[in-house]
Amino acid sequence: MDYYTLHLPDNSYRIIDRVPGNVIGILPSFDDLIVQAIEDHL
Repeated sequence: MDYYTLHLPDNSYRIIDRVPGNVIGILPSFDDLIVQAIEDHL
């Protein structure tokens, strides 16, 4: 299970592994984040 978050200091979107909390990916826009989330769960 992953967390999909907005990182406020640089306004990037991040995918974070729930355990142990590592950043898996950094995306520039919300649209990119949604596309990645859908692809990861197909």
